[in-house]
Amino acid sequence: MEWILDRLNFRTFAAVGAVAALGMAANWYGGVPFQLYDRWRHPPTGPAVGGDDIAGALEAHESAHLHTLYRRVSMDIATAQSQGLDVTGLQALADEALRFDKPRYRAAAIDRLNKIRMAIPQRSERVRAASLEEAADDEIPTPKSSSARSRSR
Repeated sequence: MEWILDRLNFRTFAAVGAVAALGMAANWYGGVPFQLYDRWRHPPTGPAVGGDDIAGALEAHESAHLHTLYRRVSMDIATAQSQGLDVTGLQALADEALRFDKPRYRAAAIDRLNKIRMAIPQRSERVRAASLEEAADDEIPTPKSSSARSRSR
């Protein structure tokens, strides 16, 4: 017990405080040497080169997608019109949607063209009831079975 009491003096408290301060400083600033070394070994290179080419190619691809969808809608409208169906105003709406070929409005233009495509009237299919004498076409044909050849060496 006397040994402990002999050690409780100013010098011991100063050493414990210095070790605690060193530990806190190592905790706060311990990563700085590693960061400095990493910056020295791998310096920043500046802005990336070629990003404009990639963005331009992406814009051209999205624009081509919009124009392809416009051509399909126009072809569907022309087909419906040749069948004598009422498609008044749909081609004008499709032409208006094509004017929104800008990156900010392209998604809305594609959505509008898809809605116009769904609004194009289609001729109903002519169907007739099957008679009882007709053969059923619903049967699934079964393939001819053949035995597997055995491989011998």
